[in-house]
Amino acid sequence: MTLGLMDVESSEAIELLGERIDALEVSLRTEFRGGLAESRTEFRQGFVELRTETRDGLAASRAEFREGLAASRAELHEGLAASRAEFREGLAASRTELHEGLAASRSEWRAELREGLATSRVELRAEFREVFAESRRHTEVLFESLRDDIRILAEGFAVLSAKLDSLRR
Repeated sequence: MTLGLMDVESSEAIELLGERIDALEVSLRTEFRGGLAESRTEFRQGFVELRTETRDGLAASRAEFREGLAASRAELHEGLAASRAEFREGLAASRTELHEGLAASRSEWRAELREGLATSRVELRAEFREVFAESRRHTEVLFESLRDDIRILAEGFAVLSAKLDSLRR
């Protein structure tokens, strides 16, 4: 009668252990998914911040350009009062210089922006990979610990089973 009760208790203990293992697996998966979601959110937030900074920089550049353009117009009007012919020559030179400067500035800015975005993209990807690898290593350590616990329990059950078998004889 006592042996039957022990088998039921052992069976219940094993079933309870299985449920705990299942719960731990669900918990680990949830934690891992939460970490991934958090990393995605941080990446998106960083990209939004970068976009905002870029837009702010463009707005400031436009304002500076407009201020510079306003100053150039004032100089042109003063030159017109002094000499119309001189103004026309200066205007032609200013237009050429302005177009060349704008074309050069635009090309430089685009190149710098592309380079900065590429660098940021590479850095963010590397950081994401590091976080993912760290999460994977952590999960592997947890699974290995769980395997060890299961092995210890299995060995204990084997010893108990052997003792029960020897007591039955």
